Amino acid sequence: MGRAILASRSGSAFARILLVIAASLGVALGTLPRADGRVASEDDLELRVKAAFLYNFAKFVTWPEKSFVDSKSPLVIGIVGDDPFKSVLDQTVGGKTVDGHQIQVKRFGKGDDLRACHILFVAASESERLDAILASIGSAPVLTVGDFDGFTRRGGIIRFYKLDNRIRFEIATECAKKVDLTISSQLLKVATIVAPAGTPKR
Repeated sequence: MGRAILASRSGSAFARILLVIAASLGVALGTLPRADGRVASEDDLELRVKAAFLYNFAKFVTWPEKSFVDSKSPLVIGIVGDDPFKSVLDQTVGGKTVDGHQIQVKRFGKGDDLRACHILFVAASESERLDAILASIGSAPVLTVGDFDGFTRRGGIIRFYKLDNRIRFEIATECAKKVDLTISSQLLKVATIVAPAGTPKR
């Protein structure tokens, strides 16, 4: 899904990716504005970059056809737990489509069917419940994303982490395969690949 814009795993390539994402938001990385017009803080910037990555992940992951009712049904990005994005994610994906699928953002609570989304961001508040959350999803083709320690080792697919003051991510490719998701090699080139046992492979 989507055109390949990711090139290599080098630091400069990763910086270019961030600039592409920033350009898609219509701003420069160092000067992302807040709703009140002031320059974004480091925390604001981090949330905006993560939100932009969630949108871009949708371009580089292929879901099985059964994941969509039809060619026009929405691609749903879900959030479970204490939402760190507030309105940032909604603003980032508002009006955007991927392969004809309008992107929607939904918040899920305990007891909701988490299989009703395509990408699920699991908030840090749900760390202790991660095993139960993943069990409830089962083999459904849901791309799970988190940003807390141990996320991929415990069965999540993509984890954000910070390195050299930049947001990077690791991907547990075997976990993706288990739920019938195909991740573009272009995305894998700029990720740290995590083996099933949790050992990074560089």
